[in-house]
Amino acid sequence: MKMSLHQRIKKASDVILNEKYVRIISHYDADGIAAAGIMCSALFRKKIGFCVSFVKSLGSKTIDRVKNEKNALVLFLDMGSGQIDDIEDIKSTVIILDHHAQFRESKIIQVNPHFFGINGTDEACASTLSFLLAKSVDEKNSDLVGLCVAGVVGDKQIPFKSLNKEIVEEGIKNGFIKKEKGLSLGLEPFFREGFNPTGDKRFDDSMIIMKLLKQNVKYDVIEKFFGIYYISEYETDALPFSDVLNACGRTDNEGLGF
Repeated sequence: MKMSLHQRIKKASDVILNEKYVRIISHYDADGIAAAGIMCSALFRKKIGFCVSFVKSLGSKTIDRVKNEKNALVLFLDMGSGQIDDIEDIKSTVIILDHHAQFRESKIIQVNPHFFGINGTDEACASTLSFLLAKSVDEKNSDLVGLCVAGVVGDKQIPFKSLNKEIVEEGIKNGFIKKEKGLSLGLEPFFREGFNPTGDKRFDDSMIIMKLLKQNVKYDVIEKFFGIYYISEYETDALPFSDVLNACGRTDNEGLGF
């Protein structure tokens, strides 16, 4: 009988919980950094050791290095499904969390949404899968959903659909994420008005709307100036946070982002 996504996740978490150390290889973009951050936070809380490397692509050089390290458990994040033939030669136990189009199933524990009828292009990414795995390790890791959302946004999987949408809605329900509407585009010419940064943003937004209406700007145009913000419990907006993670990866500062 074919496993469901959550059964595959549970199998992976059972393997992790039986180890004292996990070797992690992750992609260097915002999704890969966020996925690693989620997973390593979960491991740290369980006092499981880890070592993380970020790479631009999973080539033979990286795979050979991992082979020679003789790790008990290796976890690939945001990569691996396309290199399954080479990865199968690794003697260690291997887990792959990847959302890119799969090539085939294998003896390796491979968590890929495409196997379960979920589109890995816009419905689930590595951060999505890492968050589900972290929750399976311990339900208390539900508070890491803010990192998950940053990874999803960084992977350009917006608007949220399917699995991503379920996770975001659950995060809002549990109070780990706040969904707010606010100004998302600059206005030119600028209005010479002050505002209270710690005050009621609804008042500031209403003031802007009223000024635009007085200038005969149509309401459907005004709506385009406003967008949805997803704020984590650390008061961090997912979009600029994902941009920071992406910038860290693109400038060879993955460790800083992590």
